[in-house]
Amino acid sequence: MKTLASIFVLLLVPTFLFGTTRIVDRNHPVGGVYYNGIADAILASASSGDTIVVFPGFYDGAFTVSKAIVIMGSGYETTIISSNSGTTITLNNANAKVMWFDITSNAGVGVTLNQGLLTNCLIRGCATYGVQIPTSSSGIVMNCCVLQNGSYGIHGAAGTSGASVVNTISYFNGSTGFFVDCCATGFLINYCDGSTGGYVWVGAGNKNCDPLFTNLNSHPADLHVSTACAADAGKPDLYDPDGSRSDMGYFGGTDCPVFPIVKVMNMSVNGSTVTIDVTGKANY
Repeated sequence: MKTLASIFVLLLVPTFLFGTTRIVDRNHPVGGVYYNGIADAILASASSGDTIVVFPGFYDGAFTVSKAIVIMGSGYETTIISSNSGTTITLNNANAKVMWFDITSNAGVGVTLNQGLLTNCLIRGCATYGVQIPTSSSGIVMNCCVLQNGSYGIHGAAGTSGASVVNTISYFNGSTGFFVDCCATGFLINYCDGSTGGYVWVGAGNKNCDPLFTNLNSHPADLHVSTACAADAGKPDLYDPDGSRSDMGYFGGTDCPVFPIVKVMNMSVNGSTVTIDVTGKANY
């Protein structure tokens, strides 16, 4: 588990029974199912059923997801979405799903969650809140790391109802990890790590202790957890890919990415033969 191994370069694009898989790749010519930007791929997608697979790179945010689609990154280590103008991603559809990204905002909020599922993402370094949950939200935050944001990690507006946060670490932020302004009737957190304040509904299994990430300050950060604070401390009926009880944070739960992350790449040329040797770090 969590070992280094030599691997061949292998690009895996999931296939689905329904809908179209659209690929966002800044290094590929536009055409067919290929797009240079996430917003363009969203615009081209059907109202429901499509999947957008985003290849590694830095991408512009400030886009809204109002369709029942899945937007899938290539891991927070290599797939970064940022914005210089307010909210980076706004989720507006109950069946929308965003996963496997590093999300930040240089001017405001990382994610505004009206509806939908935000899962297995890193929301880090936003100017204000990592995640904003509006009053009428029914959205879900699951197995995310919300870290080092300027104000609250996850903030609920006054009267927030219907939203929930599960298996999520909201820590090292400028203010409280989870906070609701006033009179919430259903902003519930379960099996989360971080401080709480205001009118958050605190459910079962919550903690407020340093998650002790393997290395938060490396580039990219290593968000594995190995202590009793967050390891095997998630919701008991959710499981990690290795069959153990879910960890809190990015490397936990049923949507945890299991693909290896490239650490070192060496290329050699011998005549007309090009050899590429890659060292990757497996998540499990």
